[in-house]
Amino acid sequence: MVKTLDELRNAIDRLDDQIVPLLNQRAALALEIGRIKKANGDPLHVPSRERDVIDRLTAASQGPMPAESIASIYKEVMAAALALEHKDEGP
Repeated sequence: MVKTLDELRNAIDRLDDQIVPLLNQRAALALEIGRIKKANGDPLHVPSRERDVIDRLTAASQGPMPAESIASIYKEVMAAALALEHKDEGP
């Protein structure tokens, strides 16, 4: 059965409604990690960890999104999390 444009857009909207809370959950975990790093005197940005995450996710992707796009998206997600960690004044 061929779906209509509206049905496809509604399906994307439902996925987006799931993605945003997951991004916020990920950001909350990054904030906790940042607090631990700060308490231990560790650097907030660890390029090797970022590379490992991107490598793992691009390898796991089954498409159709190209690996380069997955990498680009996650670089932005991780940059946003790092910015939160730098701004965080939590305990």
